[in-house]
Amino acid sequence: MDLKLKKASNGYYVGESAQIAVARITYVTKEPNIIIIDHTFVDPSLRGQGIALKLVDEMVKFARDNKKKIIPVCSYAIKVLEHDPKYNDVLLRDHGIEDLPAEVCIIPPKKK
Repeated sequence: MDLKLKKASNGYYVGESAQIAVARITYVTKEPNIIIIDHTFVDPSLRGQGIALKLVDEMVKFARDNKKKIIPVCSYAIKVLEHDPKYNDVLLRDHGIEDLPAEVCIIPPKKK
């Protein structure tokens, strides 16, 4: 299977198309310079390979290249972006939307 990340209209994905992706990250635009990462998914057969992190990193690259800030509401994106200082330049803190309902991120913890 080709694990190359591909651009969709609202994020990035792995798979034949954005509609039948085996992994994806999506965002919505809040303002012209602010995006909200609202969903991350990796098929169970691909979990534990770092694909979700690659998807987040691709969104970060997109944000940096386009001078945008990121508000993560997906639990996986929150965990990654808020706990590593290398993302501080794109992470928008104190955005005032803490109560915004998030999509469920389907990235369970790695099995030991």
